[in-house]
Amino acid sequence: GAPPASSEANRRRTAPAVVETPRAQVLATPASAASGEPLPELSPGVSPTRGPMLAAASDQASTRSGEFVVDVVRVPGKSMGIDFEAIQGGMKIMRVTGGLVGEWNQAHPDAEVGKDDLCVEVNGVRGNGKQLTTVIKGATEVRMKFVRASTPALAAGTLPSSTVAQTISTPIARATPKAQQGMLELTFANIEKAEQILYSAAFKKFAEGKQEVSITHSALVNLVSKATGLGAEEAKAQLAEVAPSLEIGFSDLLNFLRRRAAPEEPATAQFTQLRAETGREGLSVDQCRRGLRSLLGEVLALQAGEVQAWWERIDRAVLQDSSGDVDLDRWLEKYKRAARIVRVLRLQAA
Repeated sequence: GAPPASSEANRRRTAPAVVETPRAQVLATPASAASGEPLPELSPGVSPTRGPMLAAASDQASTRSGEFVVDVVRVPGKSMGIDFEAIQGGMKIMRVTGGLVGEWNQAHPDAEVGKDDLCVEVNGVRGNGKQLTTVIKGATEVRMKFVRASTPALAAGTLPSSTVAQTISTPIARATPKAQQGMLELTFANIEKAEQILYSAAFKKFAEGKQEVSITHSALVNLVSKATGLGAEEAKAQLAEVAPSLEIGFSDLLNFLRRRAAPEEPATAQFTQLRAETGREGLSVDQCRRGLRSLLGEVLALQAGEVQAWWERIDRAVLQDSSGDVDLDRWLEKYKRAARIVRVLRLQAA
């Protein structure tokens, strides 16, 4: 039967206001996101062309917990305004270039989309980046759920928290097969988190409860050498440059390892050479793909088995957001990212 009048009046008073969203755009997607694929199965009651409008209170709670929701309405001729990397856990934002998401950011500074934020759900569907792109292409109203880059939880969503805890407390070589596989998947999906987990486990072991350790500590020097390819003496010298007190904490160590994953000079030289061969300002994605393989083989001394086992996934992890020519800055960014993935994979196998 009909609800009592008082209940109905109360429902109207507490119903969330509808927020008018910016009008809209055609998504700029990675080349690998084929538009001809069937849509992934949707959750019950969710339409692929009309996104669900959830309660404002639920959205606010999600924002506080590290998740937030972005609503846009697509219209022809306007882009989403995001460059992203299609990874296993969703769509990892590389930059916001304007478009619909840029307009959203201007109107909603408390729910702003930024670099490294991860879109984990579109219109009620969770899946990998390619699947989420397909859902967006088939939709008019688009509701995207993001996880903040700074959220302590696993942004990639590929590893249960219990497995992460085990991996942190157990050297990877002695971890269970499930934990090892989880770290492998995480490395390709979210290299930043994989590095944090792996290097944190090593640091905690030799720091023995201290916040900082001496830059001459043998275990620290050994970790730096394995993670960067530097010799022991060069590792100490470069650590001294970033740690004048001759002691270093984990945060500074992590930044150091990421920056020193591979030298820039060989990459700059190869970029210049490849660009000269074609007379173009930048590199095509195909040039970038071939060049990175050659460069990593030269700088990291990749073995044939490593290239065969890893390259296809490394390629997807670093190149799927590429469109148009790749300039020097983007080339160096992709080269460094690929090198960091190789370094972590090797340490996992050690």
